[in-house]
Amino acid sequence: MGPFKWSKDAELGAHPRAIRSLAQSPKGEFVFSASMYSDVSMWDVRTQKLVKSFNSFDRFVQTLAVSPDGRMLATGDNQGTIHIWNIDDQSLIVKLTVPDSVYRVVFNSTGTQLIAAVGRPKLIFNTTGHIHIWDVAKWRKRASFAAHEGFICSLTIAPQSGTVFSVGHHRTLMAHDLP
Repeated sequence: MGPFKWSKDAELGAHPRAIRSLAQSPKGEFVFSASMYSDVSMWDVRTQKLVKSFNSFDRFVQTLAVSPDGRMLATGDNQGTIHIWNIDDQSLIVKLTVPDSVYRVVFNSTGTQLIAAVGRPKLIFNTTGHIHIWDVAKWRKRASFAAHEGFICSLTIAPQSGTVFSVGHHRTLMAHDLP
Protein backbone atom coordinates (compact mmCIF):
# COMPACT_ATOMS: atom_id res chain seq x y z
CA MET A 1 0.00 0.00 0.00
CA GLY A 2 1.61 3.24 -1.10
CA PRO A 3 1.54 6.61 0.57
CA PHE A 4 -1.85 8.14 1.17
CA LYS A 5 -2.71 11.39 -0.57
CA TRP A 6 -4.43 13.75 1.81
CA SER A 7 -5.71 17.18 1.24
CA LYS A 8 -4.49 19.53 3.93
CA ASP A 9 -6.45 19.06 7.14
CA ALA A 10 -8.67 16.32 5.67
CA GLU A 11 -11.67 15.59 7.87
CA LEU A 12 -12.81 11.99 7.95
CA GLY A 13 -15.99 12.67 9.85
CA ALA A 14 -17.47 13.69 13.13
CA HIS A 15 -18.75 12.12 16.32
CA PRO A 16 -21.64 13.43 18.40
CA ARG A 17 -19.25 13.93 21.35
CA ALA A 18 -15.55 14.63 21.87
CA ILE A 19 -13.17 12.00 20.50
CA ARG A 20 -11.12 10.32 23.25
CA SER A 21 -8.99 7.75 21.49
CA LEU A 22 -7.59 6.69 18.11
CA ALA A 23 -6.11 3.47 16.80
CA GLN A 24 -4.91 2.49 13.35
CA SER A 25 -5.04 -0.89 11.63
CA PRO A 26 -1.63 -2.58 11.17
CA LYS A 27 -1.50 -1.90 7.42
CA GLY A 28 -2.74 1.66 7.86
CA GLU A 29 -5.89 1.35 5.78
CA PHE A 30 -8.31 2.06 8.63
CA VAL A 31 -8.47 4.44 11.58
CA PHE A 32 -10.73 3.77 14.57
CA SER A 33 -12.05 6.61 16.72
CA ALA A 34 -13.88 6.48 20.04
CA SER A 35 -16.06 9.28 21.28
CA MET A 36 -17.33 10.02 24.73
CA TYR A 37 -20.36 8.01 25.71
CA SER A 38 -21.44 5.94 22.83
CA ASP A 39 -19.67 5.05 19.68
CA VAL A 40 -16.58 3.71 18.02
CA SER A 41 -16.17 4.35 14.31
CA MET A 42 -14.03 2.68 11.66
CA TRP A 43 -12.86 5.01 8.86
CA ASP A 44 -11.35 4.12 5.49
CA VAL A 45 -8.20 6.23 5.17
CA ARG A 46 -8.16 6.24 1.36
CA THR A 47 -11.81 7.11 0.76
CA GLN A 48 -12.15 9.15 3.97
CA LYS A 49 -15.52 7.47 4.58
CA LEU A 50 -17.13 5.78 7.55
CA VAL A 51 -16.97 2.00 7.07
CA LYS A 52 -18.49 0.61 10.28
CA SER A 53 -19.81 1.74 13.65
CA PHE A 54 -19.64 -0.16 16.90
CA ASN A 55 -22.57 1.37 18.81
CA SER A 56 -23.36 -0.92 21.71
CA PHE A 57 -21.65 1.15 24.36
CA ASP A 58 -23.39 2.74 27.32
CA ARG A 59 -20.19 3.99 28.90
CA PHE A 60 -17.35 6.37 28.26
CA VAL A 61 -14.90 4.61 25.87
CA GLN A 62 -11.41 5.78 26.81
CA THR A 63 -9.05 3.60 24.81
CA LEU A 64 -8.77 1.52 21.64
CA ALA A 65 -6.29 -1.01 20.29
CA VAL A 66 -6.21 -3.08 17.11
CA SER A 67 -4.59 -6.51 17.17
CA PRO A 68 -1.43 -6.94 15.06
CA ASP A 69 -3.30 -9.17 12.58
CA GLY A 70 -6.02 -6.51 12.19
CA ARG A 71 -8.83 -8.89 13.15
CA MET A 72 -9.71 -7.67 16.64
CA LEU A 73 -10.52 -4.33 18.21
CA ALA A 74 -10.18 -3.88 21.97
CA THR A 75 -12.05 -1.07 23.71
CA GLY A 76 -11.79 -0.03 27.36
CA ASP A 77 -14.23 2.14 29.31
CA ASN A 78 -14.48 4.15 32.49
CA GLN A 79 -16.50 1.49 34.30
CA GLY A 80 -13.94 -1.32 34.05
CA THR A 81 -15.16 -3.11 30.94
CA ILE A 82 -12.99 -4.25 28.06
CA HIS A 83 -14.80 -5.39 24.91
CA ILE A 84 -13.00 -7.44 22.28
CA TRP A 85 -14.66 -7.16 18.86
CA ASN A 86 -14.33 -9.08 15.62
CA ILE A 87 -13.63 -6.24 13.20
CA ASP A 88 -15.01 -8.05 10.13
CA ASP A 89 -18.54 -8.68 11.41
CA GLN A 90 -18.60 -6.39 14.48
CA SER A 91 -19.48 -9.31 16.74
CA LEU A 92 -18.44 -9.30 20.38
CA ILE A 93 -15.76 -11.94 21.01
CA VAL A 94 -15.45 -11.49 24.76
CA LYS A 95 -16.21 -9.03 27.53
CA LEU A 96 -13.58 -8.68 30.25
CA THR A 97 -14.07 -6.84 33.52
CA VAL A 98 -11.65 -5.15 35.90
CA PRO A 99 -12.37 -3.26 39.13
CA ASP A 100 -11.66 0.29 37.89
CA SER A 101 -11.45 2.56 34.85
CA VAL A 102 -9.52 1.24 31.87
CA TYR A 103 -7.05 3.89 30.71
CA ARG A 104 -5.14 2.02 28.03
CA VAL A 105 -5.34 -1.30 26.22
CA VAL A 106 -2.57 -2.65 23.99
CA PHE A 107 -1.82 -5.94 22.27
CA ASN A 108 1.70 -7.31 22.36
CA SER A 109 3.53 -7.46 19.01
CA THR A 110 2.47 -11.05 18.31
CA GLY A 111 -1.15 -10.51 19.33
CA THR A 112 -1.01 -13.28 21.91
CA GLN A 113 -1.55 -11.00 24.92
CA LEU A 114 -3.72 -8.04 25.79
CA ILE A 115 -2.43 -5.62 28.41
CA ALA A 116 -4.62 -3.07 30.22
CA ALA A 117 -3.78 -0.12 32.48
CA VAL A 118 -6.44 0.25 35.16
CA GLY A 119 -7.05 2.75 37.96
CA ARG A 120 -9.44 5.12 39.70
CA PRO A 121 -9.38 8.69 38.39
CA LYS A 122 -11.46 10.22 41.18
CA LEU A 123 -9.07 8.93 43.82
CA ILE A 124 -5.81 9.84 42.15
CA PHE A 125 -3.98 10.34 45.43
CA ASN A 126 -5.34 7.30 47.28
CA THR A 127 -5.21 4.56 44.72
CA THR A 128 -2.82 2.20 42.99
CA GLY A 129 -2.68 1.76 39.22
CA HIS A 130 -2.70 -1.86 38.13
CA ILE A 131 -1.68 -3.68 34.98
CA HIS A 132 -3.74 -6.68 33.87
CA ILE A 133 -2.57 -9.19 31.25
CA TRP A 134 -4.69 -11.74 29.38
CA ASP A 135 -3.70 -14.58 27.07
CA VAL A 136 -5.68 -13.96 23.90
CA ALA A 137 -6.08 -17.62 22.83
CA LYS A 138 -8.52 -18.43 25.67
CA TRP A 139 -8.94 -14.97 27.26
CA ARG A 140 -7.48 -16.27 30.51
CA LYS A 141 -6.05 -13.64 32.85
CA ARG A 142 -2.33 -14.28 33.05
CA ALA A 143 -1.33 -11.64 35.58
CA SER A 144 -2.46 -8.60 37.52
CA PHE A 145 -0.08 -6.43 39.51
CA ALA A 146 0.24 -3.04 41.14
CA ALA A 147 2.37 -0.78 38.97
CA HIS A 148 2.09 2.81 40.25
CA GLU A 149 0.89 4.97 43.07
CA GLY A 150 -2.04 6.80 41.54
CA PHE A 151 -3.57 5.83 38.24
CA ILE A 152 -1.66 4.82 35.09
CA CYS A 153 -1.86 7.44 32.35
CA SER A 154 -0.46 5.35 29.51
CA LEU A 155 1.48 2.24 28.61
CA THR A 156 3.29 0.71 25.67
CA ILE A 157 5.20 -2.50 24.93
CA ALA A 158 8.70 -2.79 23.51
CA PRO A 159 8.24 -5.17 20.56
CA GLN A 160 11.62 -6.87 20.81
CA SER A 161 11.83 -7.48 24.56
CA GLY A 162 8.18 -7.51 25.53
CA THR A 163 8.89 -5.05 28.33
CA VAL A 164 5.84 -3.03 29.34
CA PHE A 165 6.51 0.66 30.00
CA SER A 166 3.92 2.57 32.01
CA VAL A 167 3.53 6.19 33.03
CA GLY A 168 1.86 7.04 36.31
CA HIS A 169 -0.04 10.10 37.39
CA HIS A 170 2.75 10.92 39.83
CA ARG A 171 5.23 11.52 36.96
CA THR A 172 6.86 8.11 37.11
CA LEU A 173 7.95 5.95 34.21
CA MET A 174 8.25 2.26 35.05
CA ALA A 175 9.50 -0.77 33.13
CA HIS A 176 7.83 -4.12 33.83
CA ASP A 177 8.92 -7.52 32.53
CA LEU A 178 5.93 -9.58 31.52
CA PRO A 179 5.36 -12.54 33.82
